[in-house]
Amino acid sequence: MCNNKKKYSYLLVGIASLALVVGMACSGNIYQKTTNNIDTTRLATNLDLRGDYLYLSDLNYITENNWSYNGWSGHEIQKDKNQDGGILSLMIDGEKRLFAKGLGIHAKGQVTFDISEYSTQFPRFVAKLGVDAARGTNGSIWFRITASRDGETWDRLVDRTDTVTGASEALNIDLDVTGYKYLCIYVDPNGSNAADHGTIADARLVTKDFNLGDSGNYTKLQKLEYYDNILNANSAEENYNNNYRLILERELVRKLGYWNIQYITDFDTEISETLDWILSDNRRVEEVIEVGEISNITKFLTIVSDIYHQYQSELNSENGYVYEKMIIALAAGYTTDRIISPLEFSFPAPKYDYLERFEIMKDLFVNNKLKVVKNNELQGEFIDNEWFKDYHVELMRMVMQDGTSNGDLVWLNGFTYEKQSVSFYMMAYVSPVYTQDKYYAEENREKYDSQFYLSKYNVPYGLINGVKIPRYWMVFANGGIC
Repeated sequence: MCNNKKKYSYLLVGIASLALVVGMACSGNIYQKTTNNIDTTRLATNLDLRGDYLYLSDLNYITENNWSYNGWSGHEIQKDKNQDGGILSLMIDGEKRLFAKGLGIHAKGQVTFDISEYSTQFPRFVAKLGVDAARGTNGSIWFRITASRDGETWDRLVDRTDTVTGASEALNIDLDVTGYKYLCIYVDPNGSNAADHGTIADARLVTKDFNLGDSGNYTKLQKLEYYDNILNANSAEENYNNNYRLILERELVRKLGYWNIQYITDFDTEISETLDWILSDNRRVEEVIEVGEISNITKFLTIVSDIYHQYQSELNSENGYVYEKMIIALAAGYTTDRIISPLEFSFPAPKYDYLERFEIMKDLFVNNKLKVVKNNELQGEFIDNEWFKDYHVELMRMVMQDGTSNGDLVWLNGFTYEKQSVSFYMMAYVSPVYTQDKYYAEENREKYDSQFYLSKYNVPYGLINGVKIPRYWMVFANGGIC
């Protein structure tokens, strides 16, 4: 086990050294992945106010007299979401950056706020403007920002910005709004309004001396250039001996994305606590780095956090290091892997409850049910599951996540053990039809229950609310194809 760790430690140094040599030419982070379908409903809705700024999206905009309206018929101005209801995003320094706070408005549209109670304490309006990056290269808009002291005379603080598309760099706004009562942001379609999803990200009223530094609130990890400046000054051997922790942090930031970390930790304090837990031990940082590809970082951290907080006390037990690998492996596989099964060949996304899956796998491990056949044969003598403890986290990922439902997983584990075989010869090689009436007919209940131990493993039989649901035992009964 120690030898394996040293091997992967040297591998990490090699990865970091190679990245430094090529000058980070391929340093694009996870924001270039698809993020529009992330479910944010479980995340906290508001950030805590720090006292030196106020988010516009925490205020109500004015709807009277058509002072605020949206250019997409049937859709509303969105608070803290883009016009599609997804995460606000803009292109910054060539990367797609996510934002927890802001406004989504479609051209031709505008949004107006009463800032009279705040424009003395917070005399500056700051924001990043553009077409939401979810639109790709589509969309073409420009913005106008006006303010009024009486609602009748309007001063043009910004008459017309540059025209931007979904691929353009975001526009930075920093305006003096001292003493103004109303603030209005107008979005023009610049012709056709197709795909003109305007995003007003990180829109805030801030104090006079507020520092708009380009860094996030989670300070235990830094941007890549911070680590590169240190590591570039040393040889690979010197870095391994003296800066190994910095190498790990750099690789973690490279993999998760600095701004992705800032986004998710701003939204959810529990995820901040989870990241603190990961960072508290080099072994856990190594496991996240080595677990393999992760296509949805927000979802990955959410799943790790959910399982960590539910089983936190057990992570200090004798098998805690096994459980932590199981958590990281399951989260990575669940968010990324699309695996066919004997029941479905379309590479579906996982549909099972990941908390239940972790509990099932933990139970199988604790109760010595993760047995394998001796000498890796297809049938024969089973040996105990000590092998699982020292599985590398990327291999463990293949065990934790597959195309099997939780119920079928429990049944398949028990059935194959009772039969003392996992031989493919138990199944006929045929084109499968798992919707045949005989597999759901009441007159066959006792027959299949006796043959496949259905009631023993709580496998439902028959129609479920009038629907035929294929199950793994039917593969043994009917046969299948590989």
